[in-house]
Amino acid sequence: MQIFIISVILLVLFSIPMIYSRKHKKDLFSPVMISLFLIIITNIPYLMSVSGNYNILNSLVRGRISEIDLEFAIAKYAVVLVIGVVGLLLGLKSRLSSIIVKPIPVLIGNESKSKYVWAFLLALLLGLMGYKLFFDSAGGFSNWINNLEHRASFTSGSGYTMTLMGLLEVAVFIFICSFKYKKSLFKYFVLIILIVGVSFLLSSMGGRKSTLQFIVFSMLVWHFAVAKIKRLQFKLLLIVPVALIYIIVIPILRAPDGIEVYTNNPEKLLTEITEDVGTVTRQFSYIDHYLFIMDYFTIDKLWLGSSFVDLFYAPLPSSLYPEKPPVDDGVYVRTLAEGWQVSPSTPYVNMYPSSWPPETFGAMYMNFWMPGVFFGMYLLGVIYQAAYVYMIKSDYSLHSMLIYGKILLNFQISNLRIVQTLTDILVITIFLGIFFLGFKRKKKYKLV
Repeated sequence: MQIFIISVILLVLFSIPMIYSRKHKKDLFSPVMISLFLIIITNIPYLMSVSGNYNILNSLVRGRISEIDLEFAIAKYAVVLVIGVVGLLLGLKSRLSSIIVKPIPVLIGNESKSKYVWAFLLALLLGLMGYKLFFDSAGGFSNWINNLEHRASFTSGSGYTMTLMGLLEVAVFIFICSFKYKKSLFKYFVLIILIVGVSFLLSSMGGRKSTLQFIVFSMLVWHFAVAKIKRLQFKLLLIVPVALIYIIVIPILRAPDGIEVYTNNPEKLLTEITEDVGTVTRQFSYIDHYLFIMDYFTIDKLWLGSSFVDLFYAPLPSSLYPEKPPVDDGVYVRTLAEGWQVSPSTPYVNMYPSSWPPETFGAMYMNFWMPGVFFGMYLLGVIYQAAYVYMIKSDYSLHSMLIYGKILLNFQISNLRIVQTLTDILVITIFLGIFFLGFKRKKKYKLV
């Protein structure tokens, strides 16, 4: 019962800044709205589920935190989370974001209708080519689908191919932006096909987070490029139950021969879905990771920033440097949870081949304890707001919108997210720079 009360208190506390922002007619897709919304959906539902069922927690976490000690562990987590959110809000309000953005030039914003057409076609072609190359390397689409549980071995060493695959999403965002020049029934029809098609391909990769982020990202681009979404209409809210079913089904289909088994036995799939509804909230949350980190990393075990040294090894190919530590700092967390003793910069080949992403909360806690969480979240707020200010400075150019979306939805102060986000931004900048290099300001920018 105490955990449920804690979750309600957190919901109220995190909703207050959102209500205040909307009352003052702040942007629905502003950093404060999106960041707090993501914090709420990744924390509150799972905490409420845990309050009624201790066994929902990962078995490795239950092995360290007993049911008797769980309430104290959750209370401690809630306190540190509130400290982090305070840091985030202060970062979003900081003037540092404007100071950071001021000297950054706007070089990619020379847009036109014809340039959008050519950019869309090339991104679409390269994206589809990337998927073809990937599926060919995996032994064909059917072989990939029937072996989703081994997807880590298929994706290993496919970094450049997967970069090409990411351009397919960029093609959709480019097409959405073209609506500011002309809208037609045919274009709406094509957009629906593109969104459904790309969602299918992303889903075929065996995950669910990337598909949901793609949908949110598409809404963000429409909001800033075509027409402001003033409020979430009932039609949009109908997406929620569909998304929940999707989140439940995808992990089930990733079981060995999942597609084949459940295609031949659809009633078995329905049974699995019904049984899995109770743990769906766990699919949204990293609280298991955070509880383990807070239990393991006492003050005498802190890494004091040493895990971030691994970033310097990130550009090195593993084939040339076999002793390379993991780019994903979540591998350390997962390995420690298994009971192995590791520390930065242990070679990846000597570690457990799986990951518990720590994100900003976990990465900063295991390096600098509670003050680290506050500072990390503060820095995250500054970066979120800087991306937002830069988008406004750029007159909502496609390039600036994609940077804002990538940072807001993906970026965290952790090695994996830093490398992923910087790589995505670099690819987007190079590609869009080919078509939209140059910029002419229409008016002096100001914050919305």
